[in-house]
Amino acid sequence: MKIMFLSTALSICMLTSAQVESLNLDDAVLGRWTKFAPDRISGLQWLSKTHEFSYIEDNTLIIENLDGETRKLTLD
Repeated sequence: MKIMFLSTALSICMLTSAQVESLNLDDAVLGRWTKFAPDRISGLQWLSKTHEFSYIEDNTLIIENLDGETRKLTLD
């Protein structure tokens, strides 16, 4: 019983100290397209009749399948 109480107390302490930076309303509203914007993927498209898609990243064409395997072709 003491071990369960101790592990619960430690878990709560670790969870409460996880948030270091606070979020205010200005950050949430004004920063939604800058600091909190999602990453953009350039040239994303499915390859026909396959389970692969391609996109461009840093002048490299990346072809990735649904299993996470990737092939890279430089565009230079």
